[in-house]
Amino acid sequence: MDRNQATRLGLVTGAHVLLIGALLHTVQTQPPLPPKEITVTLETPAPLPVVAPPEPKPPQPKPRPQPVIKREPVPKPLPKIPVARPDQVATEPPPKPVPETPPPQPEVKPAPAPAPAPAPVSQPRVDANATGNMKPPYPPVSRKLGEEGRVLLEVYIEANGSVGDIRIKQSSGFPRLDNSALETVRKWKFTPARQGGQPIAMWYVQPVTFSLSQS
Repeated sequence: MDRNQATRLGLVTGAHVLLIGALLHTVQTQPPLPPKEITVTLETPAPLPVVAPPEPKPPQPKPRPQPVIKREPVPKPLPKIPVARPDQVATEPPPKPVPETPPPQPEVKPAPAPAPAPAPVSQPRVDANATGNMKPPYPPVSRKLGEEGRVLLEVYIEANGSVGDIRIKQSSGFPRLDNSALETVRKWKFTPARQGGQPIAMWYVQPVTFSLSQS
């Protein structure tokens, strides 16, 4: 800090000290003001006049309920229906007759054309004397014992004439005769049945007779 600044600071400080001292002197030299007297007056309010409570009113008597009188409804007069005089009555014309419609006739359908008759069937044929168709041999034991009889065989003949199946339909009564006929006819060849010119397969009954007089 330089000298000029120190001098200024000293002057400012001294001025403040003198000002504060002057103020303190002034405050101490002035006499105190006398206190003001404050008078407070309390007023008592005048008492209110006493009002007597109202006397209660005597209870009024309740009215007695009046009896309810039911009144019967007065019937309303019926409205008068005007009666038409004979000359005012309208006469309706008689209904027109409805023409009778004839009942519908049932539709007649034409009869179906008859199915064509099947072509006739020619029965198979066999020739026991033909080549390869041997006559069933007479069993020697049956011939010795005098066994005779007739065997009916059911033969299924194929379209080519061969035997497809064979069975005994009616026995001769002697198993030896039945077996001889069965085994022999199984090897036969037949002329097959035909229908419409075409060979067909079918069952056929072939009889075989064993007779000592014809053997």
